[in-house]
Formats: sequence, C-alpha cells, structure tokens
Amino acid sequence: MPDPERFGVAQFDNRGRVIKVVEKPKEWLSDYAVTGLYLYDNRVIKAAKNLEPSERGEIEIVDLHKFYLRRNELRATIFKGEWLDAGTFDSLLEASQTVKQKKLYKKFHPLVDKAIAEFNAELKEISKKKLN
Repeated sequence: MPDPERFGVAQFDNRGRVIKVVEKPKEWLSDYAVTGLYLYDNRVIKAAKNLEPSERGEIEIVDLHKFYLRRNELRATIFKGEWLDAGTFDSLLEASQTVKQKKLYKKFHPLVDKAIAEFNAELKEISKKKLN
C-alpha cells in the first residue's frame, strides 16, 4: 500500500500476529492498511456501544480492532491481489467499474466467499421468520 497513512494500519510481529493497530498514523508503522473487511462475533455490538469518540471526534473502527487485540483475539489475513478504495464517491465509482470490467466478483478469496455465504444464510433465516 503506497499511502497507508490514509487508513487504519496494522503492525505485525515476526510470527505474523497483529501487535498494534493505529488509525491514520502520523508516523510510519507498516505498509499494511486495514482495508475494511471485518468479521466479528456478537460481542462487537456491546463493544461498539461503549466506544468513545477519538481525538478527531469520530467513533473509530480501529477501536473495535483494539478491543479484540487487548484480549489477544485479533486475527488478520493478508489478501494479495486487487485492492480498491471506496471511501469517496469517486473512488467508489472507480472501484465498481474496475470490479465489473475485471470480473473481480468472481475471484473472491475463499474466506470472503465463506463470510458472504454465512451472511446470506442468516438473511434467509431472518426473512423466513418475518414471513411467518
């Protein structure tokens, strides 16, 4: 990532475990941006409700990462391949066009495919309950 300072950044130890996560670091921490694919257990709801705004006045997703990091439960997977920023209207449009042109929607990492399948199954169950 050429400009990780625009994102949350993860630092790893020599065994590949996350040891630190910083939102928009002012000084170089690593070249690994935290790009926005998160899978949490149900404790995340309570943790999110207890977050305080950062110095920037925002609730930061990185603070949820730190919640799990403090418990030695934060895991990260490094995905290789295409990475697209979708944080602005223009970059979201560009990312959508790239996904369509390169048919990236057919090339997800198996972990992402599994998460999507689980999410879809959960949505189907919720829909069935609402119809009954």
